[in-house]
Amino acid sequence: SDSIYGWQERAPSTKPEVAMLALLGWAHWLLLSVAGAVIVARALKPLQQVVFAPDCVYNDEFLSIRMMILRRHVILYDLQVRIQAFAGGEIMDLPLSTGTTGYARWTGVFPLTMKHNIDENSPITKKGMDKITNIAVTVTAIDSDGKPVYAVAEYYNPRGWIAGRPEFQGWFAKKACYPRMLRGRFGDQFRFFKVPNDSGMRHPSMPETTQQATVNEPVTGPPVFLLD
Repeated sequence: SDSIYGWQERAPSTKPEVAMLALLGWAHWLLLSVAGAVIVARALKPLQQVVFAPDCVYNDEFLSIRMMILRRHVILYDLQVRIQAFAGGEIMDLPLSTGTTGYARWTGVFPLTMKHNIDENSPITKKGMDKITNIAVTVTAIDSDGKPVYAVAEYYNPRGWIAGRPEFQGWFAKKACYPRMLRGRFGDQFRFFKVPNDSGMRHPSMPETTQQATVNEPVTGPPVFLLD
């Protein structure tokens, strides 16, 4: 490097100069490696494609859970749904009322309402809703770009022992109300629901849905139209 400047002889580089050049070269390589890793990781991170309603509802006949796709142009293929109820360490599968395990395709034009029949064969009837502490739902699918989609939601029984624990209440002390299992008379509809801290990324044709949920401000909803 001594001959670069003016193409003439120069005094040999000193040890501090060599050390500084080596340090700068190492730092440059490190920054390039970190920046490249961050860019690749961000590019490979899947986008959130679906969101679940803040609460689920049930009555004597059905358990209803709503989900919607965040972007209108996205289509989900081979959408698989699994709903499970938890009671005292026991895990029970809740089959869909359609008799299938999912849907061939779904678009972002309408929300998706997933139901479970609460009949004599339902684990909820056999166990009793008061003994159900929480219900979990998972969704797996492939979006229209060929990327996998995974989503999960968990709803808690306000009368269950988990929701009454002080540790559980402490998790939501400064947050929105926890996702609940609400009982009431409800009617199905195609109206889009709101979610806490919604960034407004829904559909351009939809009204603004941004909301900052606080402890004293209940979660917007409900997932389906409650009549009482």
